[in-house]
Amino acid sequence: MNQIEIIHAANEEEPFLIINKASGIPSAPLKEGDLSAFSLAADLYPQIKNIKSKKSVEGGLIHRIDNDTKGLILIAASQSFYDHLCSEQEKGLFTKRYEALCCKNECEPDSSYARRNFSVKEGEEIIVKSYFRSYGPKSCQVRPVTEDSGKYALKKTSSAEYETRICITKEGDFYRARCFLTKGYRHQVRCHLAWCGYPISGDRIYNPSSNQKEFLFTADGLYFSWNGKKYSFEL
Repeated sequence: MNQIEIIHAANEEEPFLIINKASGIPSAPLKEGDLSAFSLAADLYPQIKNIKSKKSVEGGLIHRIDNDTKGLILIAASQSFYDHLCSEQEKGLFTKRYEALCCKNECEPDSSYARRNFSVKEGEEIIVKSYFRSYGPKSCQVRPVTEDSGKYALKKTSSAEYETRICITKEGDFYRARCFLTKGYRHQVRCHLAWCGYPISGDRIYNPSSNQKEFLFTADGLYFSWNGKKYSFEL
């Protein structure tokens, strides 16, 4: 795959783009002229730059993923679709799926993580919930925060609670984690998996001791509705 692959092309009845983004390229530019999946898509579909959004440089970009994460992103090609999907997100009706290959950490996460109040049983779905706070040099990481966390963590926490549905199964030398969420925070899935004791193989931030060179994490499913029709896109 090149840096982007068009999975769904925008048209009059379905005014949105589904793009499969390669690892190593940002979803969005920080400023005009930056290389990103969005700017490459805009070369093909310039109308996506005209959507009024929170950041003008991001145009119709609705769903983004981390630079190192590969997989699906969603871009609106009309204002009505953008406004509709933003509303769907607020209502928890836009679902994203992620898949990761993980290693099992037999030890509890370090003290920078909140104390776990849940257990993980392989093959059974669990719902992991937390608030988040920034952590580390230049806030390059996040950490889960719960009501039992210390005063400092609670003072720095996000305003909303976030949840990830996770099911973990053994697969050869790895553990496969399939994760679903409707409302996302930066690094949410990566951090929640590390908190569970199953950090993603090749994750240089949340699993620095991993010997795996490739980051084994994919945003592989998007589920939403438009004009009364339900859409599912999966890799």
